[in-house]
Amino acid sequence: MARKSRRHRSSLRRRKNTGRILPVALMAGVSLAVLGGGGYIAYQDMQTIKPDELGCYPVSDRPQTIVLVDSSDPGFDPVQSRDLINGIFTQFKMLSFNEDFSIITTQASRIGSIPEPVISLCVPAKSPDDLELVGAASATLAYVQRQAEKVYEQTLMPVLENVFSSDPAVGDRQSHESPILEQIQSVSRLPGFGTARQKRLILVSDMLQNTQERQFCHTQGHLPSFAKFKTSDYFGRVQPASLTGADVTVYMPIRGQLGQKPYPYCTEDELRTFWRDYFNDAGARTVEFIRIRRGYSAKQ
Repeated sequence: MARKSRRHRSSLRRRKNTGRILPVALMAGVSLAVLGGGGYIAYQDMQTIKPDELGCYPVSDRPQTIVLVDSSDPGFDPVQSRDLINGIFTQFKMLSFNEDFSIITTQASRIGSIPEPVISLCVPAKSPDDLELVGAASATLAYVQRQAEKVYEQTLMPVLENVFSSDPAVGDRQSHESPILEQIQSVSRLPGFGTARQKRLILVSDMLQNTQERQFCHTQGHLPSFAKFKTSDYFGRVQPASLTGADVTVYMPIRGQLGQKPYPYCTEDELRTFWRDYFNDAGARTVEFIRIRRGYSAKQ
């Protein structure tokens, strides 16, 4: 049999090698595409804004809400405790997404010239639109709602139950003083609060200042008109920083009948007028009082 020419054999080898190279090249292309897609996903993930350990997204000029709780004796009865837990819980759920929220108390273990919050966090997203607004990773509505419920029930509620307990731990009882003016001053000076464009101050207190220098309603002459109080040296020491634009809500547990012992030297109207004038002078945008009695609460 005649031998095939060298040119013919070389042509056959090229066709066989081409057959092997083509599948390898195709598989390599697919691998590169997969790796390229993963790299794009990783790049997207790097560009996604993430919350910090408090659940706050890095957005400038976040709204601020601070709850200041007067934990002084006689504390809260069980009905007041329930009302206050429900009230603050509802307030929190009504706040805007990513709003800074803190609770500060005068509990014996916490009170100080520089207040330390018992809890600080940001309001969780309520819908996927909230996440999109700040450039965070998208999620389904069901997932967003589940995460919000975890914050409500597992993070916030245990703190509220402790802060507003009708039977607080011994170390949390505050039986010595009720320095409301000093604590408001401290809160007003907190970094970020005074400069926030939107801010809210929620107080839980009977508003009966009780320190060595002032015992509102208990000692005669210690609750003058605010106009007269403003001229005193004491006011110069406890004057708050500006509360310009702040919305102030006072949850006011009623301790007894003002105008009678042990608070014979003022009426409830006189006490509320003093504090309304105080907050208006500091620049508050709105001032609201909610009276907390045994068994019910009513706006005034």
